[in-house]
Amino acid sequence: MLMQLTSPWLRRAPLVALTCLLPAGCAQTPQPPRLVDSLQEPYPGEEPPHETRESGEPYEPSQGSQAVGVFLGGATSSSEESGFVTGLEYGYRLTESVGIGAFAENVSGSARSFSAGAQAFWVLPQKFVLFAGLGAEEREDEWGTLWRTGIEYEWCMPSGWVIAPSLFYDIGEEDNLLVFGVTFGRFL
Repeated sequence: MLMQLTSPWLRRAPLVALTCLLPAGCAQTPQPPRLVDSLQEPYPGEEPPHETRESGEPYEPSQGSQAVGVFLGGATSSSEESGFVTGLEYGYRLTESVGIGAFAENVSGSARSFSAGAQAFWVLPQKFVLFAGLGAEEREDEWGTLWRTGIEYEWCMPSGWVIAPSLFYDIGEEDNLLVFGVTFGRFL
């Protein structure tokens, strides 16, 4: 009896030990809880969905990840016009570091314009993302070609949400535009 009370299993589970000392409890000695079962991941060998990520670590997008975002910011042109920018973005990762996407932005104010296009992006190890794209820009009821370059920094949240300060330089046929702001997005 003394040997049972000093065993490591009984020291870890005193309530289980007391039930074992009772005459009715000895007939069916309960098994100690398995520590391995409580530490097992709920999705062995798979990435858990965004909603069940409990580690608090940032979400790491991988090949095949899609993202959508809303852009809010400002713009200034080479002719010293400025305006408020709203936009939508979409991205698809072909690999962990290369992807393609699309954008559409509306600039209000004195730099009034609308632009849309396709872009490629490269994700650098420090969460910086470089962009290069081609699109079309409408300004004063005339359409023209638009070349876009840019950079942003991604802050990934555990739930798959992303906040990304962004800076783009749009080269148009008649005017260039510096666009700056923040993208609020989500990986799907």
